[in-house]
Amino acid sequence: EKGENCQVRFNRSHTQAPFGDRDKALFALVLPHLKQSVKLFAYLDQIEIQKKLFANTIDRLQVGSVMIDKSGQILSINNLAQALLDEKDGVRLEDNLIKADYHEENVQLQKLITQALASKPSDPPGLIEAVAISRPSGKSKLTILVHVIPAGEWSDAWSPPKIAIFLRDPEQKANSSIEVIQQLFDLTHAEA
Repeated sequence: EKGENCQVRFNRSHTQAPFGDRDKALFALVLPHLKQSVKLFAYLDQIEIQKKLFANTIDRLQVGSVMIDKSGQILSINNLAQALLDEKDGVRLEDNLIKADYHEENVQLQKLITQALASKPSDPPGLIEAVAISRPSGKSKLTILVHVIPAGEWSDAWSPPKIAIFLRDPEQKANSSIEVIQQLFDLTHAEA
Protein backbone atom coordinates (compact mmCIF):
# COMPACT_ATOMS: atom_id res chain seq x y z
CA GLU A 1 0.00 0.00 0.00
CA LYS A 2 1.07 3.59 -0.57
CA GLY A 3 2.91 4.98 2.46
CA GLU A 4 3.30 1.72 4.36
CA ASN A 5 5.99 -0.83 3.78
CA CYS A 6 6.27 -3.99 5.80
CA GLN A 7 7.55 -7.42 4.96
CA VAL A 8 6.75 -10.63 6.82
CA ARG A 9 8.64 -13.83 6.20
CA PHE A 10 7.89 -17.23 7.68
CA ASN A 11 10.79 -19.68 7.72
CA ARG A 12 11.48 -23.22 8.71
CA SER A 13 14.86 -24.85 9.05
CA HIS A 14 16.06 -27.18 6.32
CA THR A 15 15.46 -30.13 8.62
CA GLN A 16 11.72 -29.37 8.89
CA ALA A 17 9.05 -30.26 6.40
CA PRO A 18 7.89 -27.56 3.96
CA PHE A 19 4.81 -25.54 4.85
CA GLY A 20 1.65 -27.42 4.03
CA ASP A 21 -1.76 -26.27 2.80
CA ARG A 22 -3.01 -25.90 6.39
CA ASP A 23 -0.04 -23.63 7.25
CA LYS A 24 -0.58 -21.57 4.11
CA ALA A 25 -4.29 -21.20 4.92
CA LEU A 26 -3.40 -19.96 8.40
CA PHE A 27 -0.97 -17.41 6.91
CA ALA A 28 -3.70 -16.28 4.52
CA LEU A 29 -6.02 -15.71 7.50
CA VAL A 30 -3.40 -13.73 9.42
CA LEU A 31 -2.19 -11.59 6.50
CA PRO A 32 -5.19 -9.17 6.31
CA HIS A 33 -4.85 -8.53 10.06
CA LEU A 34 -1.16 -7.80 9.68
CA LYS A 35 -1.90 -5.39 6.82
CA GLN A 36 -4.53 -3.64 8.94
CA SER A 37 -2.07 -3.41 11.83
CA VAL A 38 0.56 -1.78 9.62
CA LYS A 39 -2.00 0.73 8.30
CA LEU A 40 -3.16 1.50 11.83
CA PHE A 41 0.42 1.96 13.03
CA ALA A 42 1.17 4.32 10.11
CA TYR A 43 -2.03 6.29 10.83
CA LEU A 44 -1.24 6.60 14.55
CA ASP A 45 2.32 7.62 13.74
CA GLN A 46 1.00 10.37 11.45
CA ILE A 47 -1.38 11.59 14.18
CA GLU A 48 1.51 11.67 16.67
CA ILE A 49 3.61 13.74 14.26
CA GLN A 50 0.72 16.19 13.76
CA LYS A 51 0.11 16.35 17.51
CA LYS A 52 3.76 17.24 18.15
CA LEU A 53 3.69 19.84 15.35
CA PHE A 54 0.58 21.55 16.76
CA ALA A 55 1.89 21.37 20.34
CA ASN A 56 5.17 22.91 19.19
CA THR A 57 3.28 25.68 17.40
CA ILE A 58 1.21 26.44 20.51
CA ASP A 59 4.40 26.54 22.59
CA ARG A 60 6.16 28.89 20.12
CA LEU A 61 3.15 31.21 20.21
CA GLN A 62 3.52 31.32 24.02
CA VAL A 63 0.05 29.91 24.64
CA GLY A 64 -0.65 27.71 27.63
CA SER A 65 -2.99 24.81 26.97
CA VAL A 66 -4.91 22.52 29.30
CA MET A 67 -7.04 19.58 28.11
CA ILE A 68 -9.92 18.55 30.35
CA ASP A 69 -12.13 15.45 30.11
CA LYS A 70 -15.91 15.34 30.50
CA SER A 71 -15.65 14.89 34.28
CA GLY A 72 -13.56 18.05 34.59
CA GLN A 73 -10.27 16.24 35.24
CA ILE A 74 -7.11 17.59 33.66
CA LEU A 75 -5.76 15.22 31.00
CA SER A 76 -2.74 17.25 29.92
CA ILE A 77 -1.12 20.60 30.52
CA ASN A 78 1.74 22.17 28.59
CA ASN A 79 4.77 23.80 30.20
CA LEU A 80 3.61 27.39 29.73
CA ALA A 81 0.20 26.73 31.28
CA GLN A 82 1.89 24.98 34.19
CA ALA A 83 4.26 27.94 34.66
CA LEU A 84 1.37 30.45 34.61
CA LEU A 85 -0.59 28.39 37.12
CA ASP A 86 2.48 27.91 39.32
CA GLU A 87 2.97 31.71 39.46
CA LYS A 88 -0.43 31.98 41.20
CA ASP A 89 -0.77 35.48 39.80
CA GLY A 90 -4.40 35.65 38.71
CA VAL A 91 -4.96 31.93 38.17
CA ARG A 92 -3.94 28.82 40.03
CA LEU A 93 -4.52 25.11 40.14
CA GLU A 94 -6.54 24.11 43.19
CA ASP A 95 -7.93 20.60 43.72
CA ASN A 96 -7.11 19.83 40.07
CA LEU A 97 -9.29 22.77 38.95
CA ILE A 98 -8.24 26.04 37.34
CA LYS A 99 -9.41 28.92 39.52
CA ALA A 100 -9.09 32.69 39.27
CA ASP A 101 -7.88 34.75 42.24
CA TYR A 102 -10.70 37.30 42.20
CA HIS A 103 -14.17 36.07 43.11
CA GLU A 104 -16.14 37.67 40.24
CA GLU A 105 -13.67 36.48 37.63
CA ASN A 106 -13.58 33.00 39.16
CA VAL A 107 -17.39 32.81 39.03
CA GLN A 108 -17.26 33.78 35.35
CA LEU A 109 -14.45 31.31 34.59
CA GLN A 110 -16.17 28.42 36.39
CA LYS A 111 -19.42 29.23 34.58
CA LEU A 112 -17.66 29.02 31.20
CA ILE A 113 -15.99 25.73 32.10
CA THR A 114 -19.25 24.27 33.46
CA GLN A 115 -21.16 25.33 30.34
CA ALA A 116 -18.48 23.85 28.10
CA LEU A 117 -18.49 20.56 30.02
CA ALA A 118 -22.29 20.42 29.80
CA SER A 119 -22.35 20.94 26.02
CA LYS A 120 -23.93 18.20 23.94
CA PRO A 121 -22.83 16.79 20.56
CA SER A 122 -25.89 18.47 19.02
CA ASP A 123 -24.66 21.92 20.14
CA PRO A 124 -22.87 24.12 17.60
CA PRO A 125 -19.35 22.74 17.10
CA GLY A 126 -16.30 24.37 18.58
CA LEU A 127 -17.96 26.83 20.97
CA ILE A 128 -15.35 29.29 22.25
CA GLU A 129 -15.80 31.58 25.26
CA ALA A 130 -13.27 33.96 26.79
CA VAL A 131 -12.56 35.73 30.06
CA ALA A 132 -9.91 38.28 31.06
CA ILE A 133 -8.24 37.55 34.38
CA SER A 134 -6.76 40.32 36.56
CA ARG A 135 -3.44 39.73 38.28
CA PRO A 136 -2.61 40.87 41.81
CA SER A 137 0.93 41.73 40.64
CA GLY A 138 -0.47 44.49 38.43
CA LYS A 139 0.76 42.84 35.22
CA SER A 140 -1.47 42.85 32.15
CA LYS A 141 -4.59 40.69 32.39
CA LEU A 142 -4.36 37.08 31.32
CA THR A 143 -6.70 35.92 28.58
CA ILE A 144 -8.36 32.55 29.03
CA LEU A 145 -10.23 30.89 26.17
CA VAL A 146 -12.48 27.90 26.83
CA HIS A 147 -12.97 25.83 23.69
CA VAL A 148 -15.37 22.89 23.39
CA ILE A 149 -13.76 20.00 21.53
CA PRO A 150 -16.26 18.27 19.24
CA ALA A 151 -16.78 14.62 20.10
CA GLY A 152 -15.57 12.01 17.67
CA GLU A 153 -17.75 9.22 16.33
CA TRP A 154 -16.48 6.72 18.93
CA SER A 155 -15.70 9.16 21.75
CA ASP A 156 -17.77 7.36 24.38
CA ALA A 157 -15.39 4.41 24.23
CA TRP A 158 -12.82 6.22 26.41
CA SER A 159 -12.30 9.60 28.04
CA PRO A 160 -11.30 11.96 25.23
CA PRO A 161 -10.66 15.65 25.85
CA LYS A 162 -13.94 17.51 26.25
CA ILE A 163 -12.61 21.07 26.43
CA ALA A 164 -9.37 22.91 25.82
CA ILE A 165 -8.45 25.88 27.96
CA PHE A 166 -5.92 28.28 26.44
CA LEU A 167 -4.07 30.76 28.64
CA ARG A 168 -2.31 33.76 27.11
CA ASP A 169 -0.06 36.19 28.93
CA PRO A 170 0.16 39.35 26.79
CA GLU A 171 3.52 40.13 28.39
CA GLN A 172 5.02 36.97 26.86
CA LYS A 173 6.34 37.54 23.35
CA ALA A 174 5.95 34.82 20.74
CA ASN A 175 9.22 33.07 19.88
CA SER A 176 9.24 34.11 16.23
CA SER A 177 12.55 34.09 14.48
CA ILE A 178 13.81 37.59 13.70
CA GLU A 179 15.11 36.31 10.37
CA VAL A 180 11.67 34.98 9.40
CA ILE A 181 10.01 38.29 10.33
CA GLN A 182 12.65 40.15 8.29
CA GLN A 183 11.95 37.96 5.24
CA LEU A 184 8.16 38.09 5.55
CA PHE A 185 7.87 41.84 5.96
CA ASP A 186 11.08 43.04 4.26
CA LEU A 187 12.34 44.64 7.47
CA THR A 188 15.78 45.44 8.76
CA HIS A 189 17.13 43.55 11.76
CA ALA A 190 16.38 46.51 14.06
CA GLU A 191 12.82 46.84 12.71
CA ALA A 192 12.15 43.14 13.19
